[in-house]
Amino acid sequence: MTVSTLDPNEPPEAPGRPSIAPAAPRKTRRRLMSALRASVTLGAFAWLASRIDFTDLVRAFARLDATAVALAVAISFVTLFVGTVRWRLLLEAYGAERHIPLSMLFRLYLIGGFYNTYVPGGVGGDLLRGVATRAAFGDDRVASTTGALSIVFVERVYGLVGMLVVSALASLIWPLPGVPDMSLWALGGVVVAVGVVVALGLAPRLSNLLPGVIGRILAALPRPRDPWRFLGVFALSVLTHGLVGLTGHVIMRVLVPGLPVTSSLVIVPLAAASAFFPLTVGGAGVREAAFVALYGLVGVGKATAIAGSLTFWATQLIVAAVGGVVAVVSPVRAEDVLACAVERSSKLTEP
Repeated sequence: MTVSTLDPNEPPEAPGRPSIAPAAPRKTRRRLMSALRASVTLGAFAWLASRIDFTDLVRAFARLDATAVALAVAISFVTLFVGTVRWRLLLEAYGAERHIPLSMLFRLYLIGGFYNTYVPGGVGGDLLRGVATRAAFGDDRVASTTGALSIVFVERVYGLVGMLVVSALASLIWPLPGVPDMSLWALGGVVVAVGVVVALGLAPRLSNLLPGVIGRILAALPRPRDPWRFLGVFALSVLTHGLVGLTGHVIMRVLVPGLPVTSSLVIVPLAAASAFFPLTVGGAGVREAAFVALYGLVGVGKATAIAGSLTFWATQLIVAAVGGVVAVVSPVRAEDVLACAVERSSKLTEP
């Protein structure tokens, strides 16, 4: 993926301002954080390894079949497409000046998934998507970049809310032993999602009270133009995490014949949220521990749960790797997005 000379791990600096921190200390901090993530991840795996029989783990993997893995990968691609539609709906909800074709947004979503998965930090792909689509919000560099990054942030928030709602609804209708009622968590998530949208809408009013770059950034934050579209964003977020649960279930049902899909709809979205945990590499180790703990509540053995979790992770790595291939074979530059958005917008405005 080529977007000027942007490093996906570094936020864009304000025009005309030097970097506050010297390059060497920044690199040292990044290396220390990477070492910490690797240590926590390895520690989590070591703890799990001390509590399972590797013979059982090998037997669990032997029960898997290629058809289940292929189906899980296919569902993951569908999930990414639904996420792309949600992203476009958010751009429209915030009144993007230019329309970016869905096909280009999907390419960016794939490439962003590669950076989020394979580059330390887990947010490089989100920064890249935001900077690459700044053309949707005009030609002012600060205003357009701020607007596009804000949309990606709101999308992340709604994704987290979708996860809570799916798990809460599934556990409410089909309660699992040992899993507490998540209704309040889901309600709290909805309140937070609404609060984020309202806060972003009100923030520009504070721009005159704050000097310099902060004031400019607040003034550039986009305002909601079509609130009804947020209902669609919410629905797509719920669908996205329903598909995540289905992806995990396709794998687990091979390992545990007769396992109810309702159990996976509660467990897998919660376990997949481990990707948000900042002190591991892509949630590795934490996700496996979550699979062991949660699937253990319905009688699934530790080795079987770990085999399912690692296979689920493998499907995510495969999909993310496809994004890496797209970035190499068909790279997208910010200039390409601008040209495509201008062409698309001009066609839409033609009589």
